Amino acid sequence: MKSSSYHERDIPVVTTVLSMGDDKDIDYKEGVTHEEYLVIAWVLTLVAVVGTVCNALAVTVFYRFRELRSPTNSFIIALCVCDFFMSCIGTPIPAFYAFREAHITSRAVCILDGFIIYFLACTSIYLLAAISADRYIVIVKPFETYTVTQRAANVAIAICLLLGFLMALMPVSGWNEYTQEGIGTWIVRGSLQ
Repeated sequence: MKSSSYHERDIPVVTTVLSMGDDKDIDYKEGVTHEEYLVIAWVLTLVAVVGTVCNALAVTVFYRFRELRSPTNSFIIALCVCDFFMSCIGTPIPAFYAFREAHITSRAVCILDGFIIYFLACTSIYLLAAISADRYIVIVKPFETYTVTQRAANVAIAICLLLGFLMALMPVSGWNEYTQEGIGTWIVRGSLQ
């Protein structure tokens, strides 16, 4: 019996030409079945629900127990807040379009979703770098007089937020752009042109 490749099977093909303005048409000719869209949609929904609940619980614990509010834990709280917003704002939009088996067709939704996801992702990465620097100071120089104070932690968190905002603002201001990726349900930063 001859085995057929993925593209040779009898799979309904989703073909859409998407106009995002500026005469840039994207032709999606992906062999994405109804079941594959459902898997993507349900996984995104699961990520959104679990991420929202778990990060909300973590922030609540830090809020209720004042003794946990150390400079190091300030970074963790900021990271939980970023992940909370990513789960409850950034993930549902692609999940919604995956359930509809459609592409994001509104340029405004594309830019808004791209900005939110890119801002929160960059901020999370910068916060992880700040956590690494804090742990480096504590582990490598345990007997030094310099420690990370609450003020220094707050300044570092503000810098992480500012850098994330500036990076996400670049495609909105004309340097690069937010474009669709894969099957058109997720937004990423496009390549330089």
